[in-house]
Amino acid sequence: MQVFILDRTKCCPKYTEVSITETMPVDDGDNMNTDTGYVFKNVRSGLYLSIEDSVAAAGTNVIQTDSYTIDASIWSLSYAGDGYYYIISHLGDGQTYYLDLDYGLVENGMNIGIYTNTYSDAQLFKFIENEDGSYSIATKNTADNSCLAVEDDSNSDGTSILQWEISDTDYQHWWAVESTIKVSYTVDTGCTYMIKNYNSGLYMDIDGGTKADGTNVQQWGADSSASYNTWALVSAGNGYYYIISLLDDGQTWYLTVDDGSSTSGTNVAIYTNDGTSAQLFKFVENSNGTYTIYTKSSKDTCCLEVVDYSTASGANIVQATSDSGSNQYWILEKIDSIEVVKLLHRLKPPLPQRLL
Repeated sequence: MQVFILDRTKCCPKYTEVSITETMPVDDGDNMNTDTGYVFKNVRSGLYLSIEDSVAAAGTNVIQTDSYTIDASIWSLSYAGDGYYYIISHLGDGQTYYLDLDYGLVENGMNIGIYTNTYSDAQLFKFIENEDGSYSIATKNTADNSCLAVEDDSNSDGTSILQWEISDTDYQHWWAVESTIKVSYTVDTGCTYMIKNYNSGLYMDIDGGTKADGTNVQQWGADSSASYNTWALVSAGNGYYYIISLLDDGQTWYLTVDDGSSTSGTNVAIYTNDGTSAQLFKFVENSNGTYTIYTKSSKDTCCLEVVDYSTASGANIVQATSDSGSNQYWILEKIDSIEVVKLLHRLKPPLPQRLL
C-alpha cells in the first residue's frame, strides 16, 4: 500500500511518497458448525487436541493425546466475526475455558493453553481449509500467518501444541470431526424440581413410589410435589448431573440408564449410586425454554423421552436417539430449596409424603 504525506516544511506544498508494508489476513476462513462439538485430529500424528491431565483451570497446557472420548478433547466453536472463532473446551461447565495463545505474542514457539475469556485476539482462530479437507487453525494475532502445530513435529502422546509460522506441513493440519457431545446448561442445584414432559404435561415419577433397585420410572399426573415425583440435581462435573429422587433420605435413589447401555430404547429406572456414566445426565436448553436431557452412557446421542408421544399416566420413559420431538422436551419446575428439603428429612416422625 502507498500513503502520501503532506510535507509542510516546503514553500510550496508537495507530497512525499512513503512505502508502508501492511499485513493482511491471508484467507477468509471456512464456515464452521457452531451447533455441535468437535474433536481435532492431527493429520500426521493421528492424535487429538486435548487439555493436559483434564485440568479445568486457567493456564493449563494444551497437548495432543490418543483419547477423544474424554471431555478434555472435545471443543465447541463460537463465531466472533470476520471469519474467526472462539474454541471453547467442554471441561467444567463447557463455557469457561477458551483456547488461548500465550500472552497473544506472535513469535514462533508460543505455547497454546486454555484460559478464561479475555476478550482478546489471543483467543481468536480461523479455520483455513487445505486441499485434503483438513484445516490449518490460524491465529488472529499473527494475521493468519501462523497456526497451531505439534511441537518438534512429534508423534508422541502428550506433546505440547505451539504456534508456528504456516509451512503447509501435516503437523500443522487438523481434521475437524463433529462430536456427538453437547454443551450443557448450568442448572441451579440449590433447589429441587418436578420434571414435566412438554408434550404430555405429566411428570417424571417413580412407579408406585417403590424404593428398590430397578424400580421403573414413568410419567404421571400430579397436582403437587411428592417424594416420588420430585428430584434433586447434583453436579458431577463436565456439564453432567446426577438426578436423585427425594424418596427415603433424598440421597439414595439415582435415575439410571439400565446397564449403562448406549442403545436407543433402553429403559430408565432408579438404582443406588454405582459410580458409572449410567447415572449421568446433561441438560441442554432449547429455544422454547425447555430442556433436552442427554445421557452420558450414549455419549449424548440419546436423551430421555416418553414412549410413543403418549399423554397417558403410566407411559414409560426411556433413552432414545435425539430427534427434537416434543416428547423429548422437559420443563424444570422449581419446588423447594435443598436446605428446606434437608430440614424436612430430619424431622421425626416422618412427614406425610405429600409434604416431601
